[in-house]
Amino acid sequence: MDRRTLSLLIALLAGAAGPAPARAGLIPDPAFGTGGITRTDLAGDDTPLDLLLQPDGKILVGGQSVAGAPGYFIAMARYDANGAPDSAGFGTDGKVSVHFALRDYVNALTLEPDGTIVGAGMQMISGAVSSQTGSIYRFHPDGAIDSTFGLGGYEVGRFEPVSSCEFSAVRVMENGHLQAGGRSDANANGGAYGFGAKVYDTSGVQQDSFLRVAPSTAYRAGACVFHDGNILWANTRINAPHEIVVLRLKDTGATDSTFNGGAALVTSVPAILNADVRIVVQDDGKVLVASTTPRDGGGSNFVVLRFLPDGTFDPGFGGTGRVDVQVGPGTSPDVLRDMIVDPLGRIWLAGRASTTSRQVGLARLLPDGSLDPAFPDGGATLIDLNGPGGEHELMRIRLLPDGSVLGVGHDSASGGGDFFLVRFLPVDATDVPVAAPVGVPLLRAFPNPSRGETSIRFALPQHGRATFDVYDPAGRLVRRVFHGELTEGAASLTWDGRDGSGRVVAAGVYFGRLTSGYGETRSVRIVRVR
Repeated sequence: MDRRTLSLLIALLAGAAGPAPARAGLIPDPAFGTGGITRTDLAGDDTPLDLLLQPDGKILVGGQSVAGAPGYFIAMARYDANGAPDSAGFGTDGKVSVHFALRDYVNALTLEPDGTIVGAGMQMISGAVSSQTGSIYRFHPDGAIDSTFGLGGYEVGRFEPVSSCEFSAVRVMENGHLQAGGRSDANANGGAYGFGAKVYDTSGVQQDSFLRVAPSTAYRAGACVFHDGNILWANTRINAPHEIVVLRLKDTGATDSTFNGGAALVTSVPAILNADVRIVVQDDGKVLVASTTPRDGGGSNFVVLRFLPDGTFDPGFGGTGRVDVQVGPGTSPDVLRDMIVDPLGRIWLAGRASTTSRQVGLARLLPDGSLDPAFPDGGATLIDLNGPGGEHELMRIRLLPDGSVLGVGHDSASGGGDFFLVRFLPVDATDVPVAAPVGVPLLRAFPNPSRGETSIRFALPQHGRATFDVYDPAGRLVRRVFHGELTEGAASLTWDGRDGSGRVVAAGVYFGRLTSGYGETRSVRIVRVR
């Protein structure tokens, strides 16, 4: 069978199922939380700013809660792997809300080897910008404040005596010390603009500090990553021109002359005012930076830049090293919040976009920067998690080992503003037509989720034997649905939702695996609901 014939079969199979839901590949997992979502109300208007997957499978979220006159609180919540609040093991009902001054919050979280939680962010003792100090916090594994650390659970600092300061990343060093990186800003009292890092010992005493002066303008907290002995920052200017700036130094503060000659790289790529920025260093040393850029004609797009290890734009990415992604329609203000790269080198972008209300915006790019056609809606999709009038956005996403997508975001649909945690079923294992390479069987399940029969549809490029089995999440065989000869071309099998003994299986997640006689396999995730 030639490629053209196979492409026609794929199109016929897609049509045979009828019009597929536009976002069938990104439905919340019914086995997680309540209908795929867990909402958490903390002290006020709650915004998550970091997401950690603990080694024990628990999910830790941290950020800020704005509670009016009382100020800003460090807001944390922890969940079991199924999305239920960790009510017995963390804080009060799985939540922690605390501050030491008028304003405290965390931008980043990390864990020490014993499960101790460390957060880094900013503290303000008043509403004046000049009172901004970088802050680092330590909590016991159950969320209780570690009063032996610093000034009774926290420590603050500036890069210069009067500079404003904010940390955006923290890590545990090999010697157990804590290194926090962030930005420095001048204020009415003086100071300097730039990027820096501080090191604290296990008791919270500062051991080392450095500041690298950057092009003189105010910056957002920005992104900071520690990678292979280096620290990378990416930020956006608050003052015009609003553009993305990138810098790489040694983690000791020494100049890294191998990246843009050691100087801050002013990209001339415009960003919207106060835009978030994310950084990922690929396995090959290339650097990805993502933010939000104005769109011609109105609105804004996600924007991704890729640099070669020497700091020059990578022409193998979008032709120029820059890719703009429009998620929402028309003049929608799309706003990027997070970026991750999966094991296949595909780039995931998350944030929000708008129609009549803010909705979750997600996109996936292939390694060359092109939109991934196997992703819902051709590579960029809007998701309404709360029905008409919903107001929500994803702040952080992570990929789980089973291929599902975990996201945490801000939900203001109820007026107050809450954390929401959502798990989506695997994107590539649901009823989304994808073009499979010749030699690999196209595999789709429809409907998915299903209460009755599930139709398994695929196309084989040649005649031969094939087997289709259904397994539970533990890898146990539930049912051999088919084993025999199939002719070249389109094929369809049906699983009635029963196990090998004829019993109806429980609601939950199952995995179907098609094995062909010529050694190719392909899997599909199947969800059974009541």
